[in-house]
Amino acid sequence: QAMEHHQHHHHQQQQQQQQQFIFRLDESLAFMKQSLPMENDLMKKCRQERSTIIRQVLFVYAKEYPALGYRQGMHEVLSLIVLCLEIDLLNKNHQSTSASTTSSTTSSS
Repeated sequence: QAMEHHQHHHHQQQQQQQQQFIFRLDESLAFMKQSLPMENDLMKKCRQERSTIIRQVLFVYAKEYPALGYRQGMHEVLSLIVLCLEIDLLNKNHQSTSASTTSSTTSSS
């Protein structure tokens, strides 16, 4: 019975941590939305997708590492990582587009 009580208490703690995580993350994302200047629809869609990715990654991380969970500022660190990945992807896409344009221009002349 003591073991069952301990498991129930542990489960309640995990649920409470998850609720706190979601609340803090939503608070942080709301602050980020208020801080941004006016934006067009494409920028808004990209930002919403980025926020969704960040929320999902942090949620999974908190589930996988419940002892650590979510800590204030994790979304800021992850935002920079996501930004770096997006910049790298854009650079690679630009390089491959430039290379294919250059090769087609060279082959046609």
